[in-house]
Amino acid sequence: MKAGIIKLQTVLLGIAGASAIWLMACEKYTDPVKPDVDLPNHYCNDPIAANYNRGFPGIPDSTVCEYATEYFEGTWEWVDSIFDKDMAFQQRQVRNLVFSPASLTTDTFRMRLTVSGFCDNSTLLKVTANKYALAVTDTLIPNVYGGQISCNSTDTVSGYFRRTSDTLIASMNILLTENKPAGVFYHKGKAVKQ
Repeated sequence: MKAGIIKLQTVLLGIAGASAIWLMACEKYTDPVKPDVDLPNHYCNDPIAANYNRGFPGIPDSTVCEYATEYFEGTWEWVDSIFDKDMAFQQRQVRNLVFSPASLTTDTFRMRLTVSGFCDNSTLLKVTANKYALAVTDTLIPNVYGGQISCNSTDTVSGYFRRTSDTLIASMNILLTENKPAGVFYHKGKAVKQ
Protein backbone atom coordinates (compact mmCIF):
# COMPACT_ATOMS: atom_id res chain seq x y z
CA MET A 1 0.00 0.00 0.00
CA LYS A 2 2.84 2.31 0.84
CA ALA A 3 4.40 1.53 -2.51
CA GLY A 4 1.08 2.46 -4.19
CA ILE A 5 0.94 5.82 -2.36
CA ILE A 6 4.54 6.60 -3.30
CA LYS A 7 3.75 5.67 -6.90
CA LEU A 8 0.65 7.92 -6.82
CA GLN A 9 2.64 10.76 -5.26
CA THR A 10 5.32 10.39 -7.96
CA VAL A 11 2.68 10.45 -10.71
CA LEU A 12 0.99 13.52 -9.17
CA LEU A 13 4.33 15.25 -8.74
CA GLY A 14 5.17 14.48 -12.39
CA ILE A 15 1.80 15.87 -13.53
CA ALA A 16 2.30 19.01 -11.40
CA GLY A 17 5.82 19.51 -12.82
CA ALA A 18 4.65 19.01 -16.39
CA SER A 19 1.77 21.45 -15.78
CA ALA A 20 4.17 24.07 -14.38
CA ILE A 21 6.48 23.70 -17.38
CA TRP A 22 3.50 23.94 -19.74
CA LEU A 23 2.21 27.10 -18.00
CA MET A 24 5.63 28.74 -18.15
CA ALA A 25 5.95 27.83 -21.82
CA CYS A 26 2.63 29.53 -22.54
CA GLU A 27 3.70 32.85 -21.06
CA LYS A 28 2.84 35.79 -23.38
CA TYR A 29 5.72 36.78 -25.68
CA THR A 30 7.00 40.32 -25.52
CA ASP A 31 9.42 41.88 -28.00
CA PRO A 32 12.86 42.51 -26.65
CA VAL A 33 13.66 46.13 -26.02
CA LYS A 34 15.27 47.58 -29.15
CA PRO A 35 18.35 49.67 -28.66
CA ASP A 36 18.08 53.35 -29.57
CA VAL A 37 19.16 53.56 -33.19
CA ASP A 38 20.10 57.02 -34.39
CA LEU A 39 19.62 57.12 -38.16
CA PRO A 40 22.10 59.78 -39.24
CA ASN A 41 21.18 60.04 -42.92
CA HIS A 42 18.23 61.81 -44.46
CA TYR A 43 16.59 60.57 -47.65
CA CYS A 44 14.16 61.90 -50.22
CA ASN A 45 10.73 60.33 -50.01
CA ASP A 46 9.17 62.12 -53.01
CA PRO A 47 8.50 59.56 -55.78
CA ILE A 48 8.91 62.14 -58.57
CA ALA A 49 12.39 63.14 -57.40
CA ALA A 50 15.46 61.93 -59.26
CA ASN A 51 16.99 60.71 -55.97
CA TYR A 52 13.83 59.08 -54.59
CA ASN A 53 14.66 56.75 -51.67
CA ARG A 54 18.42 57.24 -52.09
CA GLY A 55 19.91 56.88 -48.62
CA PHE A 56 17.05 54.77 -47.22
CA PRO A 57 16.72 53.77 -44.38
CA GLY A 58 16.91 57.05 -42.65
CA ILE A 59 14.82 60.07 -41.91
CA PRO A 60 12.45 61.30 -44.66
CA ASP A 61 13.49 64.84 -45.57
CA SER A 62 12.12 66.75 -48.57
CA THR A 63 15.00 69.25 -48.45
CA VAL A 64 17.41 66.62 -49.84
CA CYS A 65 15.24 65.89 -52.90
CA GLU A 66 16.75 66.56 -56.33
CA TYR A 67 14.59 66.86 -59.42
CA ALA A 68 15.53 66.21 -63.05
CA THR A 69 15.27 69.91 -63.97
CA GLU A 70 17.84 70.84 -61.32
CA TYR A 71 20.56 68.91 -63.17
CA PHE A 72 20.34 71.43 -66.03
CA GLU A 73 18.90 74.65 -64.60
CA GLY A 74 21.08 77.72 -65.12
CA THR A 75 23.46 79.18 -67.69
CA TRP A 76 25.96 76.98 -69.53
CA GLU A 77 28.72 78.08 -71.92
CA TRP A 78 28.63 75.65 -74.84
CA VAL A 79 31.51 75.26 -77.30
CA ASP A 80 29.52 74.13 -80.34
CA SER A 81 31.34 72.28 -83.13
CA ILE A 82 29.27 72.13 -86.31
CA PHE A 83 29.68 69.35 -88.88
CA ASP A 84 27.97 68.82 -92.25
CA LYS A 85 26.16 65.68 -93.40
CA ASP A 86 29.52 64.04 -94.30
CA MET A 87 30.83 64.86 -90.80
CA ALA A 88 33.28 67.41 -92.23
CA PHE A 89 34.00 70.16 -89.70
CA GLN A 90 32.38 73.48 -90.65
CA GLN A 91 32.85 75.89 -87.76
CA ARG A 92 33.01 76.38 -84.00
CA GLN A 93 30.76 78.74 -82.05
CA VAL A 94 30.47 79.60 -78.38
CA ARG A 95 26.89 79.88 -77.15
CA ASN A 96 25.42 80.69 -73.76
CA LEU A 97 22.56 78.29 -73.19
CA VAL A 98 20.06 79.13 -70.46
CA PHE A 99 17.99 76.21 -69.12
CA SER A 100 14.80 77.32 -67.37
CA PRO A 101 12.40 74.87 -65.70
CA ALA A 102 8.72 75.03 -66.57
CA SER A 103 6.39 76.34 -63.87
CA LEU A 104 5.23 73.85 -61.27
CA THR A 105 1.62 74.47 -62.26
CA THR A 106 2.27 73.14 -65.78
CA ASP A 107 4.96 70.58 -64.91
CA THR A 108 4.13 68.78 -61.67
CA PHE A 109 6.73 66.08 -62.44
CA ARG A 110 9.53 68.68 -62.66
CA MET A 111 10.99 67.32 -65.90
CA ARG A 112 10.36 70.02 -68.55
CA LEU A 113 12.74 72.83 -69.45
CA THR A 114 13.13 75.50 -72.10
CA VAL A 115 16.54 76.32 -73.56
CA SER A 116 17.36 79.79 -74.83
CA GLY A 117 20.56 80.82 -76.58
CA PHE A 118 20.67 78.00 -79.11
CA CYS A 119 19.17 80.24 -81.79
CA ASP A 120 20.26 83.79 -82.57
CA ASN A 121 16.63 84.88 -82.35
CA SER A 122 14.40 84.30 -79.31
CA THR A 123 13.28 80.78 -80.32
CA LEU A 124 13.24 78.41 -77.36
CA LEU A 125 14.03 74.71 -77.48
CA LYS A 126 11.81 72.49 -75.36
CA VAL A 127 13.43 69.52 -73.64
CA THR A 128 12.39 66.84 -71.17
CA ALA A 129 14.88 65.71 -68.52
CA ASN A 130 14.94 62.42 -66.63
CA LYS A 131 16.49 61.12 -63.42
CA TYR A 132 19.50 59.83 -65.36
CA ALA A 133 20.62 63.42 -66.14
CA LEU A 134 19.57 63.20 -69.79
CA ALA A 135 17.50 65.95 -71.43
CA VAL A 136 16.02 65.12 -74.84
CA THR A 137 14.39 67.57 -77.26
CA ASP A 138 10.65 67.19 -77.31
CA THR A 139 8.96 65.94 -80.46
CA LEU A 140 6.58 68.71 -81.40
CA ILE A 141 6.20 68.02 -85.12
CA PRO A 142 4.80 64.60 -86.03
CA ASN A 143 6.54 62.67 -88.83
CA VAL A 144 9.50 65.06 -89.12
CA TYR A 145 12.51 63.20 -87.75
CA GLY A 146 11.07 63.42 -84.26
CA GLY A 147 11.99 67.06 -83.81
CA GLN A 148 10.69 70.54 -83.26
CA ILE A 149 10.94 73.87 -85.06
CA SER A 150 14.48 75.18 -84.80
CA CYS A 151 15.61 78.74 -85.38
CA ASN A 152 13.18 79.51 -88.21
CA SER A 153 9.79 78.28 -89.30
CA THR A 154 11.02 75.47 -91.57
CA ASP A 155 14.17 74.01 -89.95
CA THR A 156 13.87 71.28 -87.35
CA VAL A 157 16.09 70.20 -84.49
CA SER A 158 16.40 67.01 -82.45
CA GLY A 159 19.02 65.85 -80.00
CA TYR A 160 20.00 65.67 -76.34
CA PHE A 161 22.00 67.13 -73.47
CA ARG A 162 23.68 64.75 -71.01
CA ARG A 163 24.90 66.00 -67.64
CA THR A 164 28.12 64.54 -66.32
CA SER A 165 29.58 65.59 -62.99
CA ASP A 166 30.45 69.14 -64.05
CA THR A 167 29.74 69.40 -67.79
CA LEU A 168 26.99 68.99 -70.34
CA ILE A 169 27.60 66.93 -73.44
CA ALA A 170 25.35 68.11 -76.25
CA SER A 171 24.47 66.52 -79.57
CA MET A 172 21.95 68.20 -81.88
CA ASN A 173 20.87 67.39 -85.41
CA ILE A 174 19.45 70.25 -87.45
CA LEU A 175 17.63 69.68 -90.71
CA LEU A 176 17.85 72.85 -92.79
CA THR A 177 15.32 73.29 -95.55
CA GLU A 178 15.08 77.05 -95.98
CA ASN A 179 18.70 78.14 -95.65
CA LYS A 180 21.38 77.41 -98.21
CA PRO A 181 22.99 74.96 -98.21
CA ALA A 182 20.11 72.73 -97.23
CA GLY A 183 20.73 69.43 -95.48
CA VAL A 184 21.53 67.98 -92.11
CA PHE A 185 24.04 69.65 -89.79
CA TYR A 186 25.34 68.15 -86.58
CA HIS A 187 26.11 70.25 -83.52
CA LYS A 188 28.31 68.56 -80.94
CA GLY A 189 30.20 69.86 -77.95
CA LYS A 190 30.60 70.33 -74.24
CA ALA A 191 29.24 73.02 -71.97
CA VAL A 192 30.36 74.20 -68.55
CA LYS A 193 28.14 75.90 -65.99
CA GLN A 194 28.55 79.64 -65.58
